[in-house]
Amino acid sequence: MTENNKLYTFLLEYKGGTYISQIEADSNKSALMKWSESLNVSEIEGIGEKMKEQIKNAAKLETPSLLQGMNNVWCATFLLAGNLALVNFVKTETD
Repeated sequence: MTENNKLYTFLLEYKGGTYISQIEADSNKSALMKWSESLNVSEIEGIGEKMKEQIKNAAKLETPSLLQGMNNVWCATFLLAGNLALVNFVKTETD
């Protein structure tokens, strides 16, 4: 991990499944964009390459919302084929 990058842990809730991944980035916004680009859609039921492109495009416009009363925890949402994709992510401290 480079000096300016931080580790972010992502939790995606979609169609009853929970998918967890980690990304290194220098800000919460860039973390969301990098996460959308690195999604392995073969592991997520109901999301293919076409929906991944939708997520990537939406992530560029999305402003992550800091969760009320939390430190370093954000939320973003996407609507995919009429289904809500909820993304929570946390700036993760490492040893």
